[in-house]
Amino acid sequence: MAIRFAPIIRVSTESQEAQGESLRTQRTQIINYVKTLGGIIPEHCWQYTGQEHATPGQERSKLEKLLTDASKNVFDAVIVCEPSRWSRDNVRNEQGLEILLQNKIRFFSGTTEYDLHDPQARMFLALSAVISQFQARMQSKKSIENRIHRAKRGIPTCGKLPYGRTFDRKTNTWGINPEKHKKIIWAADQYISGEKGILEIAQVLGMNAQALWKTMRQRCGDKWEMSFCFSDFNIDETIQITIPRLLSEETIAAIHKKMEANKTYTHGHIKNKYLLGRMIFCEHCGLALVGDRHPGRKFRIYKHQKHQDISRPCPRNTRWTIRADEIEDIVVSELFKMFGDVKSIEKAAKRAIPDLERIQDLRKQKKDFEKDLADIARSKGRIVQAIADGVMENDDAKLKMEELKERGRLLEEQIHIIDAQIENVPTEEEINNEAKFLQKMLTAKAKHPRRLALMSWDDKRALCETVFAGKDIHGNRLGVYIRKEGKAIHYTIRGILNTNIAGTISLEKPKNSIDKDNSIAKCVSYYTERGPPVSRSPAGTAQRQG
Repeated sequence: MAIRFAPIIRVSTESQEAQGESLRTQRTQIINYVKTLGGIIPEHCWQYTGQEHATPGQERSKLEKLLTDASKNVFDAVIVCEPSRWSRDNVRNEQGLEILLQNKIRFFSGTTEYDLHDPQARMFLALSAVISQFQARMQSKKSIENRIHRAKRGIPTCGKLPYGRTFDRKTNTWGINPEKHKKIIWAADQYISGEKGILEIAQVLGMNAQALWKTMRQRCGDKWEMSFCFSDFNIDETIQITIPRLLSEETIAAIHKKMEANKTYTHGHIKNKYLLGRMIFCEHCGLALVGDRHPGRKFRIYKHQKHQDISRPCPRNTRWTIRADEIEDIVVSELFKMFGDVKSIEKAAKRAIPDLERIQDLRKQKKDFEKDLADIARSKGRIVQAIADGVMENDDAKLKMEELKERGRLLEEQIHIIDAQIENVPTEEEINNEAKFLQKMLTAKAKHPRRLALMSWDDKRALCETVFAGKDIHGNRLGVYIRKEGKAIHYTIRGILNTNIAGTISLEKPKNSIDKDNSIAKCVSYYTERGPPVSRSPAGTAQRQG
């Protein structure tokens, strides 16, 4: 009866497998060896052929499958072109040979049979595995060292190229993909303005949301890091190289600032309107106070919850509250005195001074979106043709068509938005008039603080978000910090430009007070660091102390 051979034909890399020359050579040799030995190769035994890593310790799934099938009586012998094709790992070599021996599987290298019961044969195969293991490890180490040296010369040698960049290997020069560059500029603009989130932006651009987030957060600057970590060779090195920049440093900083804000006060939907929501903190433990309604009362409060964070317990260790309207009025009043109505001024500035470069970018972006729409239309046509040819199933086609329709809808929506922005570009005369209006507004802001009373909740919230965006030099979030001591609550307003305003709210009602919900002017005594303390009588008359 002819011997059933299971050939092991292996190459180390996918490129070798794709080119196929080594596989074809080994296949031809083994067919000739088996023919000389008078054996056969069953069709199902060719499954152990293909690309597998040669480095010791790396996974070799095809070899593991062969060893598993050794006990199933699907072949009688194993054949390789040379012993190094069997194993370059001495431990696995011994384990594999022992499995073959136990299952009475014969071992051939070319036309030579190695008797697995013979100690000399086992020793030769073991020595062959050790030598092959040494050669493989040396090749791997040299390859890694060469990649590190090339990386130090600014040549990419690991992973994919950072998004939007190109590299010419003939001239060893970096470049920028103009189409991807436009996409990332538009994505940054939409994200910073708050018009869209990462998921929606990624959907419009047809990108993976996680990849887009990582690109905007880490890979829009002019630095890129390549890491080489190989514990087997005690190599752990990170190389930083210079690449073309996609966004300016100011834009990248704005993206990081927006991402930080999304973790705090702009994260998610605010169910109830608390002006200082996610911006007011306990000064003792640093944790945020929570907006709520006072039990049995109609007014809003900010409350300090007990045991919010075990890792940062509050030394006060008590529940306490502060009336929301009182602290909000104080904070907005102080901020308005210092910064003014930021939102209205910004709107006026944008209307009065249109960015012509921005308008040109919008027109270019519109063309890109229209091009994407045309691509979607062609994709739909290809899907219809694939269904007609029987290449694509209806369920798969339906899912793909829905994805294309949704992306097309989002692109059309963006085109309409751009059209509206372009149509509203003012004339030169309108620009001059708006500029004069802006100047009047800036002057009026300083002379008429009663503008504060006309601000909407959204205007006040925009003012707070502007002032409390970011962290201080110590890494603490900007905002309003509260501490309770006895019958008084002390607050400190910490904002941008080193804003530092302190004051006190008394929890005791004035003796002559009749109105239970007395106004701030009647029941709140506070001072600021910009002047001596001020005490107020029940009637609201300010008296300078000292």
